[in-house]
Amino acid sequence: MPIQGWNEFLSSEEISSRIQEIETAIKEAYSEHQCMPPADNIFRAFERCDASAVKVIILGQDPYPSPGIADGLAFSTAKKGHIPASLKNILKESGNEAVSNGDLTYWADQGVLLLNTVLSVECGLPNSHKGMGWERITQKALSFLVEMKKPMVLMLWGNQAQKLGVPFLDQNHLLILKSGHPSPLSANRGLWFGNDHFNKANQFLEKHHLKPIDWKLPTNPLYSEPTLF
Repeated sequence: MPIQGWNEFLSSEEISSRIQEIETAIKEAYSEHQCMPPADNIFRAFERCDASAVKVIILGQDPYPSPGIADGLAFSTAKKGHIPASLKNILKESGNEAVSNGDLTYWADQGVLLLNTVLSVECGLPNSHKGMGWERITQKALSFLVEMKKPMVLMLWGNQAQKLGVPFLDQNHLLILKSGHPSPLSANRGLWFGNDHFNKANQFLEKHHLKPIDWKLPTNPLYSEPTLF
């Protein structure tokens, strides 16, 4: 279940009705095809990063379409020993090139919302759930956060993410950082490396008296979900 800070958003009449509208389609897709992330991780970005704690928003497109890779957080993977190409470039730019674990849960726990625009995908078919209705929900989630009027950093990587950020360009409490997408196609054309987004984000947070993000991922592969005991 979504953690408390998101309850107001997800229980609103508009969003709850939209979720209900696509629920049948999602259940059908998951019953007929192998889909990612696992069904109980679809809302993990909301579950892992409370709305009241969000400091940085990183937007992805849709989950990794390969079986067993996506974990419900944009760009992250819990699969040991496998780092997708885009994530490899993210790790290098953030100073984690020596890390062999692609689990970005550590970032989410510090207030980094790792949100895909589309929250599910059929394995082997990128963008297969595009247009199903997720986009409206995630766009509204962004608006919900922006309307809190708290200092936040919005990282927009690639054209699709930058289009989603257009409505928020005149918000003076936001730092909006744009660059090419971390995919090899973009990065190899000089549109990703050197964007310095991770340092710029922390400079902004410190300027607003907020604790910066520790972008250095744990080398301990046992870092996992927190427990109550």
